[in-house]
Amino acid sequence: MNKEIESIQYYAKRLVSVDSSASLKKVCSLMLSEEISYLPIIDNNGRRNIGVYKRKDLFKWFISNPNKSIDEVDTSGIDGFSEFSKLGFTKIK
Repeated sequence: MNKEIESIQYYAKRLVSVDSSASLKKVCSLMLSEEISYLPIIDNNGRRNIGVYKRKDLFKWFISNPNKSIDEVDTSGIDGFSEFSKLGFTKIK
C-alpha cells in the first residue's frame, strides 16, 4: 500500500492556490501558466478553503462579456458571494 501512494505522489502536481484578495488577472495568469483548470481559494494561512475558481466558467464569462476588462471586475465581495457566481466561483459549503 505504501509503495502505491509513493508512486502516485511522484506524478502529483504541487498545490497551487490563491487567497481571497487575489485579483482576477492573477487567477487567470496562474491558471494559464500552471496549466490548471481549478484554482482553490484558501485563506487563513491554508486553514480555510473558501471556494474554487473554474477556468471554464471564468473564460466563458469573459467571452460573453467582451466589453468588460479583467481589471474592472470587483473582487472584494468573496464572502458576500455577489458577482462571483457569474465569474466561475464555486463556494464551499
